Amino acid sequence: MLPHQTDLSIEESAELTVRLVCTNALVGNLSSVVTIVASEFVLLTVLGDKYSGVLEPLAVLMPGVVPLAAVRSAYGSLLRLDRPLTTSITAGGAMVLDLDLNLLLIPELGAVGSPLASSVACTALAS
Repeated sequence: MLPHQTDLSIEESAELTVRLVCTNALVGNLSSVVTIVASEFVLLTVLGDKYSGVLEPLAVLMPGVVPLAAVRSAYGSLLRLDRPLTTSITAGGAMVLDLDLNLLLIPELGAVGSPLASSVACTALAS
């Protein structure tokens, strides 16, 4: 949809962006729930109990997927407004936040620390 967002008028691009953000948030929520539910069945059935430890980190990561999906749609509108630096700075800030939180949370929380850091960083990016 990026070509459409950048080719439309500013008002039309804003309207399309709102629809895309809402759609991506809805699809992100649904796919997160499906992923969590299906992964338990698939992982335990196909790979066995020895992989059950990935279920909790996966569940912690899923809340970050929704804001990330939504914010990716908004980037097209920012490009349409000729603000590519804004997208770069916010993405870079989220990356720095993610790295810093990883350094803090992994030693304390183990495998859950990294997806928690990513979920927080993705949510901050979308804010």
